[in-house]
Amino acid sequence: MEKHTRTIKNIMILFLIVVVFLIMGALSKILIPLFLAILFALMFQPIVNGMRHIKFPVFIIIPLIYIITLGGVYLVSSVMYSTGVTIADELPYLGEKFTEKLTAGVKLYNDITGSHVKANNLVNNIMKQVDRATIAQYAGMAASRITSFTSDFVMFALYYFLILAGMPRYKEFVRFVGGEKNGDTLLENYEKIHKSIVNYMIYKSLINLFLGACVYFICIFFGIKFALFWGFLMFIFHFIPTVGAVVATVPPILMALLQFDNLAPVLIIVIALFGLQFVVGNILEPKLMGKQLKINTVSVLFGLVLWGSIWGVVGMLLSVPLMVLMKLIL
Repeated sequence: MEKHTRTIKNIMILFLIVVVFLIMGALSKILIPLFLAILFALMFQPIVNGMRHIKFPVFIIIPLIYIITLGGVYLVSSVMYSTGVTIADELPYLGEKFTEKLTAGVKLYNDITGSHVKANNLVNNIMKQVDRATIAQYAGMAASRITSFTSDFVMFALYYFLILAGMPRYKEFVRFVGGEKNGDTLLENYEKIHKSIVNYMIYKSLINLFLGACVYFICIFFGIKFALFWGFLMFIFHFIPTVGAVVATVPPILMALLQFDNLAPVLIIVIALFGLQFVVGNILEPKLMGKQLKINTVSVLFGLVLWGSIWGVVGMLLSVPLMVLMKLIL
């Protein structure tokens, strides 16, 4: 009877976990800005504590950090927007180069295989996929994304201010939630979670910043267009474990293929970018972060798939902090 009861209990717990994850997916519009706000507040909590330690008034600390954070987000958004406008202006040039490269590729394919594929027909078939209806559809999707981003940003800003305002008295709040018996234990667990996540985000951000700067300078050196955008893309996507860096490496290589008529510089760029990835991913990052996270590769991949399926790209970007959080709570 006891074994039967335990089995039912385990099934119910498993069912509850599934329901919780389904609810998190359904409420992603609310929970993603909330979690991002918590993550940002945790990262700035040591600064808040340090400024309070040197007797800075709280009514100056909170607005100052809040303005700096939102200013940084605005700066990043401005860079992305200006780059998007520049790319849109360069579309005729990129389309011409694409047609030229595709024609040369088809000719090479025909010479090697003895086929008679017509490049003009292939180009026309591709261009038919980019008719006015398709452009209008993508424009509508872009407008919808911009509207969604604006609403998410407003929610993030509200959450962030409220959480940041409560940071100076977080110990009292955590002890109050835990009660007289469990207050100190809950505070200890909170400190452990906070330290793990903040250390990970600091080290990961510094590594990503170094990697993004290297990609930027490589692109500048070889004259690849939109160098700042490719560097920023690497900085962001390297937060996605395993696959993010590879995905961010492909666009500058494709741009190099469009720009250069000779394959020699393209091969050098490929070697430089993937060599940089190898050095950072296999030497620098393990040495700096080896003791920061005690989760294995299987757990990282599982978290990538799990949170990516629940929250999309944002879930993939935040998969490691979320897995660390889950592990420490459990």
